[in-house]
Amino acid sequence: MCDIFALSAGYNYTAQQYLPIFAEKGKKNMNGWGIGFYRESQALIEKSAEQVYCERQVHESFQRLARVIDSRIIVSHISCPLSGGRHSSDNHPFSLSFLGHVWLFVHVGVVTEIEQYRTAYQPRLEPEVYPARIFEFLRDQLLAIMEYSPYESLLAALQTAIRNMVASYPGRYNFFLANESVLFAFSNFHSL
Repeated sequence: MCDIFALSAGYNYTAQQYLPIFAEKGKKNMNGWGIGFYRESQALIEKSAEQVYCERQVHESFQRLARVIDSRIIVSHISCPLSGGRHSSDNHPFSLSFLGHVWLFVHVGVVTEIEQYRTAYQPRLEPEVYPARIFEFLRDQLLAIMEYSPYESLLAALQTAIRNMVASYPGRYNFFLANESVLFAFSNFHSL
């Protein structure tokens, strides 16, 4: 199964103890990975379509990143064959700029109908995988809510966006949404 990881700290942190342990969970049937983090408020992402764990060791690039990342917010995703992605561009995290921040998004779960969603905003994420549509839907909802009600708190706007998404596109959602200073987590089918 695909899996996601997130770390949020009050200061810049190196996850060299935790990311390799997370990667070891990818011993079976994994076909890609991605790590997103922030350096000086800029989102940085590295992705690979290669297995995160092969021949009894964690992928060299994944290990290197685990050692050198120094960030308050870190998110990661290990892909499985069922997630639909076969190229590194399909792997998470995805990144979009809106509301004055660069956001990172990772997701696991099963949501079928949202693949048909088409954003009214730019940019549109290139990958044709449903987690990209989920991220676009959340972005679009947040922009619309904040435009209509500019003094709405970000948390309240996100709660409304999630309610709208689950009502419009029922499914199993488990995701992390982050910018350089805040990390949101949501799951409607198992504990985080």
